[in-house]
Amino acid sequence: MDPQRPPMSLEEFRRIAPPHAVGIDGCVDAGPWRDFGSTGPRYVWNHHSHVDRLATRATCMQALLELRCGDLDEILRGSTGRPFAIVFADDCDADASSTIVILRRSELFAHPVNPLANRFVGAEDLMDTFAGAYPYPCDLELLEELAWIFQPYDDFRQEGGLERKIAAEYLRVVDLIEANIVQYLVGRGKRRKLDLRYDVLQTGNGWTMVREHGAQARTKMRDDGIRVFVSVHERTSGTRDVRIGKMHLHARGDLIAICNDLNAREGVAADRWGGGTNIIGSPKVAGTKLDDRTIMEVLNHHLGLPLAA
Repeated sequence: MDPQRPPMSLEEFRRIAPPHAVGIDGCVDAGPWRDFGSTGPRYVWNHHSHVDRLATRATCMQALLELRCGDLDEILRGSTGRPFAIVFADDCDADASSTIVILRRSELFAHPVNPLANRFVGAEDLMDTFAGAYPYPCDLELLEELAWIFQPYDDFRQEGGLERKIAAEYLRVVDLIEANIVQYLVGRGKRRKLDLRYDVLQTGNGWTMVREHGAQARTKMRDDGIRVFVSVHERTSGTRDVRIGKMHLHARGDLIAICNDLNAREGVAADRWGGGTNIIGSPKVAGTKLDDRTIMEVLNHHLGLPLAA
């Protein structure tokens, strides 16, 4: 777990990753990849960059399918006769934590006819593929189950833990989520009321700039008719985290082109804006220095409307 490291290239991962290595959920700037060379298997499971997100499973679902259909336990067996993996990660969010738990507790996920495991991973796959904006109704019990499972991450994010970039804290969040997932899979899961709060900051040509207060705000944002969102979060360091996402697949705007334009204005080489076809985000480690006017200028340029004076 290294939250202070910008996403590495596939070439760098291939150079440093030992046999049995798995790079997950955006820590490698590449689409899904596997190598069964003479020294042993290596994987990248990702759906954040260089992919069509609609056609690419979320990272946790890639892990589940590899486990069930790719004989992962057998392929990852080492000299001890027991399966093991060396996981590269840079986040402890719902998708990354779920992926790590699937590897850690593979015995709980391996059987294909497992209603609770299928319900949990299937829902997380959809929610993460659509950046929290899958059109589930706001009063769905399943969403309250996911809210309880991932409460450790939501609490950690709310109290500023993501900004500290301390690996041990991130791993502690994964441990807490693992405990909740295990309880859920044995029928002892709980529910948590959704926090749907958000503020509208500005509106533009087909986009809405918001500040998300609740962990499930995007479910309400979609329900309220927002088609493209720009979510901003101020860091204590003075930079910001910004996410730009499409609530509707055919909403106007090429997010990859917008991402490239924002990178040109950011002027950084390694820690860059990145993402896929329906959501992009500011540099993971440092955040963005771009102000609202610059971001709005880029959005309106790509959506065909000049910025008002």
